[in-house]
Amino acid sequence: KGSKSSRINTLSISEVSPPPEIQRLNRTLDRYMPQVTIVTPQSDQVLDSTDVTVTVAVKDLPVFKSELGLGNHIDVILDERQTQEIYDPAIPVQFTNVTPGTHTLRVFASRPWDESFKNVGAYAQTTFHVLTRTGEHVPRSDTPVLTYHSPIGTVGSDTVLLDFYLHNAPVPPSLLDSKEPSPWQIRATVNGDSFTIEDWHPLYLQGLKPGKNWIKLEFLDAVGNPLPNLTNSIAQIVTYDPKQTDLQSRLLKGETIPEIDQIVDPSYRVEPVISPVKEEPAPVEEITPVPVTPIEAVPVETVPAKKPRFQLFQKKVKVDAPAVVKEEAPPIDNPPVEEQKEEKVDNLPLTTEEPKEQEVDSPPVEEQPIEQKQENAAAITEEQPIETKPVEEAPQPKVGRFQSLKARYQKQEQTYPTEVPEQLSE
Repeated sequence: KGSKSSRINTLSISEVSPPPEIQRLNRTLDRYMPQVTIVTPQSDQVLDSTDVTVTVAVKDLPVFKSELGLGNHIDVILDERQTQEIYDPAIPVQFTNVTPGTHTLRVFASRPWDESFKNVGAYAQTTFHVLTRTGEHVPRSDTPVLTYHSPIGTVGSDTVLLDFYLHNAPVPPSLLDSKEPSPWQIRATVNGDSFTIEDWHPLYLQGLKPGKNWIKLEFLDAVGNPLPNLTNSIAQIVTYDPKQTDLQSRLLKGETIPEIDQIVDPSYRVEPVISPVKEEPAPVEEITPVPVTPIEAVPVETVPAKKPRFQLFQKKVKVDAPAVVKEEAPPIDNPPVEEQKEEKVDNLPLTTEEPKEQEVDSPPVEEQPIEQKQENAAAITEEQPIETKPVEEAPQPKVGRFQSLKARYQKQEQTYPTEVPEQLSE
């Protein structure tokens, strides 16, 4: 919402909208209504030391410092001294070498980018004495108190947040909107350009020049007359350094910062980023060449190749032999082998036992005349009649290069039958 302000001689300073990131983070903190109280020093207490220890208590606001260095905190101001920040209420703040006399302490809750909470109870003040009482630094209780908050020190953006706190001033319940005329007004002057503010809200200004700038705030009544009090008229020096890259300046510039939500949420956890590890190649050791000595050649004895123990098939080598004249053999009157086979088979006794395949070395049998063989065979057949059974003719084996031992044995038995001795026949 726009501010109710009238500008006087504004030449270089202008009001701008809050940066989008700050608007988004503000919505997270709007649910809090912090309540701040001062534990020590107590009101009207006389201290016996020039060192002042300040402790505070905070309710309804998480006070912490994030890993980025920002977070909700409590601002502590002693008179016109420089502001100190508390990020842990359990840790007190120390002010050293405080002058003797009366002093006023002011504390209030603040957002990470130095914007004060403006609800009732977010501010507290107390007056105490160091060694003795005096009349200085004592605020009037019937007059509002103006506290300048920001900007202070060195900034890295030409856009700054102008923020202040009002105590004991009639403020509309909404703090921002009011149809009735305000009973007070704030006059702000930036490098000589002045304008008035009639409502209480943070103001973003743009147009600071590089180097030193000065800002002055004055508390006025409804007519425009100053209302003097402890700090109702105060000025600060602000240095603008474009090279400054602090987180708060980056927020004011409108930058989007990763993991920025951790400055408003203490339960926010940053997920670790695991970067791939590059495997560096192992250093290669330089290998020095080894001198090679020449080796004398040794004569190799040729060993004749062994012939195989068994060789079923051996290639025949053709040898050119001298021609041999074959002489014709005289004709033989013997009958052909096949006819003799048939005659001798018919004369043999038929037996059911098959001849054994195993060859037996039998002693040579003296050949007898054919007539005696026939008589012996006839005698055996007369004494031992054998019933003849039809014998199936076994299939003749195929004539080939190789025949089984059995076939050759059968052929030999058929060709040369074995004679039976007379003793066995009896």
